[in-house]
Amino acid sequence: MWNATLYRQHHPRTIDKQPGNRCNDENGWRDVGQGSGSTEGEFVDWLTFKDLAESVFVDVKRIRNHPLVPPTIPIYGFIYDVKTGQLIEVPSATEVGRARVPAIASS
Repeated sequence: MWNATLYRQHHPRTIDKQPGNRCNDENGWRDVGQGSGSTEGEFVDWLTFKDLAESVFVDVKRIRNHPLVPPTIPIYGFIYDVKTGQLIEVPSATEVGRARVPAIASS
């Protein structure tokens, strides 16, 4: 018998500014350069998360309920803060991802 733990984490959208080309902030991705640039990024679905904690919760719940994931494996959900490098636990995800039955100790 094997034992494992699954983790799911999301990266929050961060402010990413590079001189002369792009910016990702509360207004989304855009070209902030003075060069020729392109407006094509406007048509890309960047798939950002509106509520990180809710998104982690939904993912952990989906993994927990998958028929190929043994019920003895706990699944945790975290948000990775790219500014501080910290993992922030999402308690509701941890609760929904807890092991449903205790693992059997191997001998």
